[in-house]
Amino acid sequence: MHQIAVTGLKQVLKANEKCLCLLIKDRNDPDLGLQLNVTLALTLPTVCQAPANISECPALLHLPANSPDA
Repeated sequence: MHQIAVTGLKQVLKANEKCLCLLIKDRNDPDLGLQLNVTLALTLPTVCQAPANISECPALLHLPANSPDA
């Protein structure tokens, strides 16, 4: 993975831990302006060694734990 992208992801997650959660939640929103491969997106924190706990997304986004948007 390109080092600039890795560094960028780490900075974004450090500044706003909800960012990746919002991308995943809004993945089908045409206003997002891009198509997101959720399977790959979920691997980014591990690949980039960036701290992110995807299981915390429902709580961070104030959604029920069983919400399909989480």
